[in-house]
Amino acid sequence: MPFVNDVTGILMLGNKTNLDTVVPPGHLPRTLISHSFDQLWAHYQREPGATWLVKPTDADAGADVYLLRPGSSNNRVLLQSMTGNTGVTELLTKGGLRGFGNRYCALQEYHPHTDEKRVILAAGRPVAQQLHRLAPDEHRGNTAHRVHCAETALTADEQQLCERIGRRLARHGIRFAGIDLAHPYVFEVNLVNPGGLDERVALGLPDRSPDILQALLDQARRDFSRDAPGDFPDEVPSDHPGDDPGGLQ
Repeated sequence: MPFVNDVTGILMLGNKTNLDTVVPPGHLPRTLISHSFDQLWAHYQREPGATWLVKPTDADAGADVYLLRPGSSNNRVLLQSMTGNTGVTELLTKGGLRGFGNRYCALQEYHPHTDEKRVILAAGRPVAQQLHRLAPDEHRGNTAHRVHCAETALTADEQQLCERIGRRLARHGIRFAGIDLAHPYVFEVNLVNPGGLDERVALGLPDRSPDILQALLDQARRDFSRDAPGDFPDEVPSDHPGDDPGGLQ
């Protein structure tokens, strides 16, 4: 049974732990993913003057995304909480619940920005995009958190970056995805719920659904007629010599 997005691709790429598989080097903020509070705290302390984000590796709509500002007494507590408060649990249970407390989270370098773009990829190419202007007192660019949405266009650099990511996703059977970016950085690649279709209509933006569906149908016909993953005959060489084309390790 063919799917728009390959199940294995969703399983392996549908969280923040494998973003570097599809996002080219230099376009991801510095990120450490761990379930160890000690490891995360040691990493944070190396640059106490920096601002960081901490967030779950597999959550949606900006849930539990916290800003760690320099000098805040909340920073240590948030990292403890986001990794399951294992120190407290082990103290109270003498290690009896070891293995149940640890949670993975991402500690990511924060790059201040006022605008993000949600870009919809279909069949490996950007087909729609909208501007998300963050609320003045927010660091999250999700529509659930009072962003102002508007129609927008991609710059030449953004277009090229999205096409590169689209080709990498296609190698893993992902034909429909959403990207959150503030160039040059990519913050999220959304595979399960890319959004941007009914949401655009609800916001009064042009309906791109017919273009997206047609692109997906055309690619599906090409893929399933030869019973192989999609290829892109017009793919160009990487603009970064030695750049890994992306693959699951």
